Amino acid sequence: MRLLFTSTPMVGHFYPMLPLIRAAESQGHEVAVATGPDLVTEVERLGISAWPVGPTMAEAFAAWHQGRDAPAENHLEALKRDAIAIFIAPGIARAKELLPLAEEWRPEIVVHEFGEGAGLEVGEAVGALSVTHTYGPTLAYETEILYLACQMMAAELGSLNRWTAATNAPLVDIWPPSLQVAGASPHPHRLPIRPDQPSTAGEDPPGLSQLPFERSIYATFGTVFASPELFSTLLTAVRDLPANVIMTTGSGIDPAALGPVPDHVVVLTFVPQQLIMARSAAVVSHAGSGTVLGAISARLPQVCIPVGADQHINAAQVAAVGAGIAVPPDQRTPERIRGALDRVLAEPSYAAAAGRLHDEIKAMPAPTEVLGQLIAMADDQRGG
Repeated sequence: MRLLFTSTPMVGHFYPMLPLIRAAESQGHEVAVATGPDLVTEVERLGISAWPVGPTMAEAFAAWHQGRDAPAENHLEALKRDAIAIFIAPGIARAKELLPLAEEWRPEIVVHEFGEGAGLEVGEAVGALSVTHTYGPTLAYETEILYLACQMMAAELGSLNRWTAATNAPLVDIWPPSLQVAGASPHPHRLPIRPDQPSTAGEDPPGLSQLPFERSIYATFGTVFASPELFSTLLTAVRDLPANVIMTTGSGIDPAALGPVPDHVVVLTFVPQQLIMARSAAVVSHAGSGTVLGAISARLPQVCIPVGADQHINAAQVAAVGAGIAVPPDQRTPERIRGALDRVLAEPSYAAAAGRLHDEIKAMPAPTEVLGQLIAMADDQRGG
């Protein structure tokens, strides 16, 4: 069977689909990933066939920056404005390039991550089973944004409005039950999937063997929302912390730009997070979905410092179940961050709550099981 996966060119949106991709590969199915050109290298590094279609993330963010000062009546209208620039318009452009490729390749299943609309359009156009894949919690306001995306896609492409198909499509959901958001719009065909993490095998990056303490803290602000100011605040918070601090800045920030750091701090551009989390006692992050799930998988308590997108909701959910502490933007001071970090390290209840979430994730259906359900659905659809 042929499975086509589509993703916004952001690692945080693509990586959550990897367990399902690997399950399909392990069973001998043909797999391709369609995404922006800037993510193709990473997809191919993982040994997966990649189709470069649509704009890069840099182009999408450039459009967002140009229009973000446009007035909006309320928060929801501001979210819609931002979604058009970052996700909807690039998805329409991606669909235009992807449609002829998919018509030739004829996939039986098309899986698109929640923020990527081209996959839904392409799946419906070629008669494949269209599947939505989450990368974080499903939120109530996303229903209105999805409705807008379906309207715009149909108007631009001259195709059918895919709203009914979108709401009835199977939803492969990586988010554990205890972190689900109350009041989020229900989905009639939700398929929980265990968000299996990559192997932790590998060599330690340079500089870690010289760190002075037994305990280590992993700190990241992701690949989109990181800023030198955030890292500067964090460096001040941990300057005399009796634990190693391993920071990753992402490709957008040169570690050298942060200046000299204490001997117990290492600043790197990128390290596979599971490699570091396996050696850590806690995580400090922006509460991006992938980082939150990674910390849970490693049974680590968290200090969540949300910046944007769904991070504020993720941070609130982690704090609500006792697996970490959320530091809101108006309290983002070195003193507040240090106090939160001291607490999650000293009080066993935070690690215990993270362990309960870990066990909850382990009880979710395996990717191979979910793949089997999707294949059965695709077979039924073709037979009907």
